[in-house]
Amino acid sequence: MSTINFDETPIELIYMIISKIFEETHENRLLNEWSCSKYLREKLQSQYDLIIKDSVAYKTFKELIDYWDEKRLLNEKVGKEEAIEMFNAISILDLHQNEIQTSNYQKLLKNMFTALLSLILKQ
Repeated sequence: MSTINFDETPIELIYMIISKIFEETHENRLLNEWSCSKYLREKLQSQYDLIIKDSVAYKTFKELIDYWDEKRLLNEKVGKEEAIEMFNAISILDLHQNEIQTSNYQKLLKNMFTALLSLILKQ
């Protein structure tokens, strides 16, 4: 995370973070096995809340939401908790990425984050 420039626009910032997470996890054999193994996914699903809240992605997104709230960039119609819930929903989607019929998962994820940011940030 120390290589990320947090002064970027929100969508570029999110994309850089997601790309970095993909880069780091791609090289991790345990995480690769988790994403490919239905058995492991089912076992870990029961611990999902603990796994997500301890994850780098969750902590980073929570920090970003706090930062955007402090800078008054959040849409007043969407609270911090709702924004975090939306990020969590994308995390659930990510857990099931092998079930999604797409030729370009990273592009789909970027589009999802773009849509999410258009909801939670002021226009």
